[in-house]
Amino acid sequence: MRNIRSIILRVWLLSSLTGIVQTVSAQKDAPIFSQQMFSSVNFNPAAVRTDNQVQATLFGRHQWMGFEGAPVSLMLNLEGYVSEINSGFSASIAGDRFGRSHTLNLKAGYSYHFNLGGNNTLQLGLSAGFLYKNFRGSDIILDQNGDPVIGLEDDNDIKPDLDFGLVFSSGGFMIGASATHLVSFAYDKNNYYTPDFGVYLFATYYGRINDNLLLQPYVRGMYVGTSFKFEVDFRAEILRWFYVGAGYRYHEAVKAMAGITVHGKLEIGYCYDIGLGKIRNYHAGSHEIMISLRLPTNSRLGDVTRDTPRYFGEKETEAE
Repeated sequence: MRNIRSIILRVWLLSSLTGIVQTVSAQKDAPIFSQQMFSSVNFNPAAVRTDNQVQATLFGRHQWMGFEGAPVSLMLNLEGYVSEINSGFSASIAGDRFGRSHTLNLKAGYSYHFNLGGNNTLQLGLSAGFLYKNFRGSDIILDQNGDPVIGLEDDNDIKPDLDFGLVFSSGGFMIGASATHLVSFAYDKNNYYTPDFGVYLFATYYGRINDNLLLQPYVRGMYVGTSFKFEVDFRAEILRWFYVGAGYRYHEAVKAMAGITVHGKLEIGYCYDIGLGKIRNYHAGSHEIMISLRLPTNSRLGDVTRDTPRYFGEKETEAE
């Protein structure tokens, strides 16, 4: 009887471990954030601001509340544009914990902006850094009777990382495409520590209806490894100090979001994902916060006031 229980326990543990590894692999290199419309430089180094401001955006996400070992992710994006040299600069630090797996992705990016005439701009960007992964196998107990089924140990690895992106903008319209983890082709695809190659597409439009209302639709598609995701978001900014929005991630979640703007520089946003599909029965949704700070880098006397429709239709005020 004891042997039968031991066999059943081993089968169950191996099945559970296999499921965990498969789930981690589906998201191992690309933590999902639901408010990417505010900053996208982590997956597209060309998608930096187009005005003389520096922006820092912090995302914090707790996915699948109530699900043991659920993903917890943090990300900080930094971006800025220097008009004198038509260049954008960015950096991204993303950390993700999923069960016994930990991932850290750090990269810095550069983009050059080509003026195509009028309000048309083409931006080309490249980012480079590293991807670190750690798996704490020693925390997993496979057999309570002291007879180990598999010997697991702590393991980690670090690999270089390289992304490329381009963005075309015209007035308030933007469309971008990017490829991430380009170095993945140099490594064994079956190795857990090899990053998954990814392709991203996004499009958005900043439409200021009047001084008190701005509407922004946002569409993003991504193919990372063998996983395809598609999402549509829409938000309305009202009176320039608060916004509400909603979104849908194909077969995964319905999103509700809201936020406020303080003195035109600080934004604080919250998003709640309502899970869809079979996995919704095992968690209570996902929570995400976003904090974004924008600071001017060019406020000298005589600066020219110009429209920046990409970012909420604001105008850079002339220095007094």
